[in-house]
Amino acid sequence: MSLKILFLGTYGAVPSSRSGNTSIAVSVEDEHILIDTSGNPVQGIKTAGIDPDTLTMVVLTHAHVDHIYAFPSLVHTMFCMKRRTPLTVISDPVTAGRAQELLGFFGLSREKTGFDIVYRRKIAESGGSCCSGKAGCTIELFPGSHSVPSSMVRIKNKNSGLFYTADTGSIEAICGLAGGCSAMIHEASGSHENIKKLSADGHSSGYQAGVNAACSGVRMLFLCHFGLYKDSNPESMEQEAKKEYNGEIIIPEPFRWYEL
Repeated sequence: MSLKILFLGTYGAVPSSRSGNTSIAVSVEDEHILIDTSGNPVQGIKTAGIDPDTLTMVVLTHAHVDHIYAFPSLVHTMFCMKRRTPLTVISDPVTAGRAQELLGFFGLSREKTGFDIVYRRKIAESGGSCCSGKAGCTIELFPGSHSVPSSMVRIKNKNSGLFYTADTGSIEAICGLAGGCSAMIHEASGSHENIKKLSADGHSSGYQAGVNAACSGVRMLFLCHFGLYKDSNPESMEQEAKKEYNGEIIIPEPFRWYEL
C-alpha cells in the first residue's frame, strides 16, 4: 500500500485567504498520521474524509505557534467525541514539553480526557526508527536547523517513502536522509536572493528546495510554507526550484490527496 498525503494548509505563520498554516495528513492503509496541528485539526481531518478515531499518531515538528497552537483543540475535541484509544505524539523532547504545557494550561489531563497520550521523545542523529506504525511504516525524526529545536520527518513503508524538511535552514544531510524516498515536502519560505535573512531565521529558499530534491533523487517535490516573506509566493518558489530540479514539482492544493 502506497503512502498518501493531504495538506490541510500550505502557508507559514501568515496564511492566505485560500490556505492556512502548514499541516499534513498522511494515510497508510487504515492508519492516519497528522504532522503539526494548526487551524481546527478535527474539522480538517473530517474534511479530508478521515474518521478522527483512526488518527493514531501526531508528529509535532517544533514549538512555534503556527505548528503547535491547535494541539489542545485536537485533544479537547477528541475528548468531546469520547475517544478512548491512546494517541501517540512523536516529537523532540523540547517540543513534547511545550505540548504538555499547553494541555496543562487548559486542564486537559488524562483524568479529564479519558484517553492516554503516549509521548515518543526521540530524535535520531543518523537513523534509527522513532516509531513503527500498525501498517508497517516507520517514522523517524532528524534534527533540523531552526530558531528553536525542530525535527525533519521521514516516513517509510515497503512501497514508498516521504521526507519532510519542516522549517529548516540549509542542512547538507538532507540529500542522504531523503535518498530512497518517493517524495520530498520542502518548505520554501523566500527567494534565494534573500538567503542571508532566510538562513538567519532558520528557513530555506525555493532554490534550495530544488537542490535538495535533485541530489536526493526523489520523484516528486512538494513545496509549502509560503507567505512568511513578501517574495515567497508559490509561483516564484516553483520557478526557483525548477532551476535545479527536473522532476515533478507540486504546489499542493489543500484537501486533495496525493498518492506517492
